[in-house]
Amino acid sequence: MSCMGSNRTDLIRMPIQTTVLHRALLFSGIAIFTVLLLNGRLSPMSLYQWWFLLTASLATSLLLIAPVWKLERISTAVSPWPRLTGLVISSLYFLLLVLLAADYKLYSLYGFHINGFVVNLVLTPGGIESMGSSQSFYLTIAKVLLAALVLFFSLILFFPIERLLPQTLRGVRFWAGVFMLTFLAQGASYALAAYRYDKSVLGIADRVAFHVPVTAAGFLKKLGVERPPKPVGGEIKLKSGTMHYPLASITIADHAPKPNIVWLVAESWRWDMLDPEIMPHTWKFATEQGMRSLQHYSGGNGTRMGMFSQFYSLYGSYWFDALRARRQPVLFDVLDQQGYTKKGVTSALFSYPEFDQTIFSGFKQNELHSDDKGAGWERDQRNVDVLLDYMQQAQEPYFAFMFFESPHANYHFPPDAVIRPDYLPDFDYATMDLDKDIDRIKNRYINACHQLDKEFARVLAFLQTNDRLANTIVIITGDHGEEFMENGRWGHNSTFVQQQIRVPLILAGAGIKPGVLDRMTSHDDLIPTLLPLLGVTNPASDYGFGQNMQAQDFNRRYSVVSDWHGPALITPTAKFILAKNLVSNGSSVTNLNDKPLADDAVSSRDRKTLGLFMGDYSRYLQRY
Repeated sequence: MSCMGSNRTDLIRMPIQTTVLHRALLFSGIAIFTVLLLNGRLSPMSLYQWWFLLTASLATSLLLIAPVWKLERISTAVSPWPRLTGLVISSLYFLLLVLLAADYKLYSLYGFHINGFVVNLVLTPGGIESMGSSQSFYLTIAKVLLAALVLFFSLILFFPIERLLPQTLRGVRFWAGVFMLTFLAQGASYALAAYRYDKSVLGIADRVAFHVPVTAAGFLKKLGVERPPKPVGGEIKLKSGTMHYPLASITIADHAPKPNIVWLVAESWRWDMLDPEIMPHTWKFATEQGMRSLQHYSGGNGTRMGMFSQFYSLYGSYWFDALRARRQPVLFDVLDQQGYTKKGVTSALFSYPEFDQTIFSGFKQNELHSDDKGAGWERDQRNVDVLLDYMQQAQEPYFAFMFFESPHANYHFPPDAVIRPDYLPDFDYATMDLDKDIDRIKNRYINACHQLDKEFARVLAFLQTNDRLANTIVIITGDHGEEFMENGRWGHNSTFVQQQIRVPLILAGAGIKPGVLDRMTSHDDLIPTLLPLLGVTNPASDYGFGQNMQAQDFNRRYSVVSDWHGPALITPTAKFILAKNLVSNGSSVTNLNDKPLADDAVSSRDRKTLGLFMGDYSRYLQRY
């Protein structure tokens, strides 16, 4: 990994900035290899797995430092300011190490690497703020970066590591040869594993950041290498096209009812938090006046897809099409046609995810109100004031939406909301130990949900005064769930386990039949249930993938949950993992308790359901 001269005398005579660059290259290569190796390690591992991990980590580390090394070779040869050039390029090596360290931490927390989703989060206004990081986290990061910076530059300035190297480890040709051999070795191992669907290797490859997969199915087939049957499921191949939504013009019956609509969504609110102890006011309302679904699935494991599926009744992959088209949901076409006044309130920002360009793209600026200052519960308190003021003064019929942040990490709450006193007092992403602290972290979440209940109660109390509920449809749900290491992860946006995708659903008010719905329901069903109550006569298939939950023949055969990379299909007995990022590490089919399901245990009914879903997935795409 070094490009040093051919002998020790030449090395001693090199300008100091050149020696510094070589040391930076060497230390960076060692550090990157170590990080990749640690991140990719599984326990226990076979010798074959170790072989693949070592070759993949070495090849990837060499590939990562190659661009900076090439820049070093070119710039040091032509730069009129060699010392400044040395400082800049050494800093690039340091930034590369920081990137790898950040990726390592990201993967340890959420199970995914720096990818398009992460880049979108960083670059979109409001993205970083949506993480809910504490001040102690930023302070810790600053301290760690400063310490790492001092250590790195101390090593490359004063520690003559190159003198410890054998002569053979200094040449460019040597390391070029190592790169070619290791890349071919790990590439051949991965290609064979992909051809034979070998999860023991595919799972390791997914853990190595920026690993470059190599496939050779055609070549291996020509060689006569036996290939096992393809596992059930697998990555879904989306067809190209433009968004065609709705499929037909929306028709509204004459003299259609125009109830007010109050739509409340809570961040990270998972289904088992709707509990008489944790959320007594919301529980009382749900059990006494609402229709409550016991098996409700969000349309996503994160806010973007969870919100999108609620309002569009479309699968998450259509998010990208709606964003390009700046297409608001059919619901708001209907409300605009019927003369509704509208108000959207959020305790986050409408710019992240880009709801101001999708769901609420048809709202005027004065119809949107956001508040992202302070803790989530403080924003919620202020925003409920805004919401109630609007509902008190709005011209009817009106649509009122609010997004609540109380249950979002870092799960803040006031002292009077504490019902679990044994909670982690300082939630610092950089220093927390998930294995050790997870129970106390979850207690923070429970306290935050208890605070959320108080804010819901204020809105519900307003609606129940003077019988306003009789002329109002109320929808209360979560955008997605939240996991607390029940299946090895914390938070959301990482997998399709139950804790990340199941949320409460409460419907109440005008036209809603109270009761309990003990069958699978989905966010996709909200619009098909709501629009008939507004006089829309079209069949639900014209504008979404959902069904009317109040219809006599309601019978959802499957639900679809998506993330940035693709979907998962949920049946009453199985989950088919079809998202690219999860398929790549060998995930395929599980039961509803998220335990792996062997192919021969997948029922014929579920196999048929998978086929139906695949055939209908692109219904709202118009082919080129």
